[in-house]
Amino acid sequence: MPVGTISEPYDGRAACNGCGNCASGCPRGSMAKVSVTLWPRALAAGIELHTGARRARRAGRDRAGRPRNWCQRMNRTVKDATAKAHHPTTKALCAHVLAFVAACNSAKHLKAPMADTVPGHPRRLEHRPDIVQDQLAPSHPGTMHPAMPTMNALRTTALEARAAGAHGRAVEAWRALLAQQSDDWTLALELKRDLKAGLHYPDSDPQFRCAARHLPDAEWLAHYTALYAYHMDDLDTLRQRAADLLRRWPDDPKLHALGADVARQQRDWQAAAAGFAAALQLDPCNAEYAAKLNAALMYQRVGAWHAKQPPHGDAYGIAVVNLDRNTERRAWTERLFGQGPAPLSRIPGVEGSRLALPAVQRLLGEPSDPALRGTLGCFLSHAAAWESVALRGLGHLLVIEDDVIPLLDLPARLGPLGLPPGYDVCFVNDRLEPRLDPAAINAPSLHRLADAMLGFPPEDNAPGGDGYIVSAKGATKLLAWVAQDGFTGDVDWRLLAYGMDPAAIAALPRKAFAWQALDKLRRRVPRGDRLEAYVLHPALIRTVGVSSDREDEDRERPA
Repeated sequence: MPVGTISEPYDGRAACNGCGNCASGCPRGSMAKVSVTLWPRALAAGIELHTGARRARRAGRDRAGRPRNWCQRMNRTVKDATAKAHHPTTKALCAHVLAFVAACNSAKHLKAPMADTVPGHPRRLEHRPDIVQDQLAPSHPGTMHPAMPTMNALRTTALEARAAGAHGRAVEAWRALLAQQSDDWTLALELKRDLKAGLHYPDSDPQFRCAARHLPDAEWLAHYTALYAYHMDDLDTLRQRAADLLRRWPDDPKLHALGADVARQQRDWQAAAAGFAAALQLDPCNAEYAAKLNAALMYQRVGAWHAKQPPHGDAYGIAVVNLDRNTERRAWTERLFGQGPAPLSRIPGVEGSRLALPAVQRLLGEPSDPALRGTLGCFLSHAAAWESVALRGLGHLLVIEDDVIPLLDLPARLGPLGLPPGYDVCFVNDRLEPRLDPAAINAPSLHRLADAMLGFPPEDNAPGGDGYIVSAKGATKLLAWVAQDGFTGDVDWRLLAYGMDPAAIAALPRKAFAWQALDKLRRRVPRGDRLEAYVLHPALIRTVGVSSDREDEDRERPA
């Protein structure tokens, strides 16, 4: 089959935009492959696609009279099916596509040397070479699956919805299919395509992750860049998969780095450092391996430093912002943080899409404000967390969102972090940490927010409210200020604007997104007082790649 891309819209497919996501399956559908060029037409023509089937009879001989092997037959069938894809006769189209599906599945099950040519091979097929007959048989004994017609109808629905741009409806159909075949990785890739087209993080989707465990090695390695989205039980499977690959190709630096990345996800910094060191030894000029090795060694040293510190300082609590519908995120957050030294409480998230428009306008402060309902709901959820500081009688509260994981074991008390007595807020997430040389770091350090923002990447537009410690004094200030200023904008940028004076904002690069966002907020909500704001290095937590509920609600119901 051709695997080129189209340079202009064709047959309901968008033109290539040069995004570089070819290895991830081309979510736009610009790259030619069977699933976008042949199958949609065949299914629309009424054929039934039997996945997991294989040919039960050999098909003929070549011109020299020799039995044609399966690879030769498959190549010929592919060419025939491609040539006949636009055949005006439905019967001919169905026959060729059915032959193509049979040949592809035959090649998948019978790799060279062909199993059916080896006497006594356990996967040998009984055949008669002199009979030219195409006959499909299920891969497993028995008759056709009783749900097959329904599954074919769902697949047709999904493909038609995708062609119409209704990616939400396509996602529902793929989910229904995966509910019946949860380990079918081909369905997982189709689901990923429509999730991505719908502006979601597909690699963090539970159904995709479940089926992705069965991806063939080539496909699984193509999804390597999405490892940051995996967490909890997924990591055990991924680590075993990486180890299996490394045993087969011990001299491949990418596989050493892959295993190290999984270990890093599990906070196994010793194994991560060993993996990156092995990768760097095989590829000494790779700057990425060197940077990750230094970061892993830094976390080893800082973790050892924390372990030696006796508990001292003030106690604190942890509050996780979590929407009622996100039960999976709630469960993994409780597993990660609920057994720690500080008590964990849940702040029920506010769904902005449920708020009436007059309430939205009143809370935002002005009807023409461009903020959206999802953003407002997120802001209100954090305000509820600030309010809980007084309600729980706490002096300090670590506020986290439900899409984070810890990078280090949290301290029993706040003393080892070195927070000054008069602080209001301290960011402990990775997106705001200063860019320091990890080789020189042996213990945590505090930095003023204004100083840390000087190294904030100019193109970044999300400093993140996913992890920060707020004092009782700081929570009181924040509640009083937002009562006067309203809830316009993103909560993370508001926290930064409250923590930086005009001179600190003016010192940021003019082309940086941070300067534009903070200067706008400074003018909209001018404040004489400022938060005593700090940033911790190295970070205690980081976010994982999951779909943003805030962004989803913003897209669905703009204010």
